[in-house]
Amino acid sequence: MRNSSAEELLPALKAAIVSGKPTVFDVPVINNPTPTTGHWNILDIYSPDKHMSHVAT
Repeated sequence: MRNSSAEELLPALKAAIVSGKPTVFDVPVINNPTPTTGHWNILDIYSPDKHMSHVAT
């Protein structure tokens, strides 16, 4: 199901539940990045169980 507005999503979701069938929703969104302070250590995300460090420049 393709939804072009937030108002269409709830009725589409209810229809999908009533149908009892697997449903795919195509919901376009706008990517508005929000700047944050500081920095991320990407190694913490990809290697959470290993002790690794990096140098930020």
